[in-house]
Amino acid sequence: MKLAVKRPGSSTSFSDSLKEESLLHFCWNEDGTIDMAFHLYDAGGELVADSGGITPVVPVRICAADGEVLLDIPVELDQHICYRLYNCTGSLLTSSDGSRTHIFSFLKMGKL
Repeated sequence: MKLAVKRPGSSTSFSDSLKEESLLHFCWNEDGTIDMAFHLYDAGGELVADSGGITPVVPVRICAADGEVLLDIPVELDQHICYRLYNCTGSLLTSSDGSRTHIFSFLKMGKL
């Protein structure tokens, strides 16, 4: 997935379908900015990082205690982002290295 310019008002979200918990969300605004929100767990189901609500997209690399990359947003928005999204029980819902994306059980995606 790339965060480059998309139609204003569009959004992409990744949620745990069992708990209805939003794990990662991006929204493209009318003024050309992009907002994000995240709630990231590791493979053990421990909360690693939370954006505290919707914030402007910034380059970020969030890793679990064992070094596993959970979210990597590069400086240049036309580059692929990488992510590994676990739910609160430690089940892997989806992962992407920028080239390939894997989708597993209990992932709910939303696009506008």
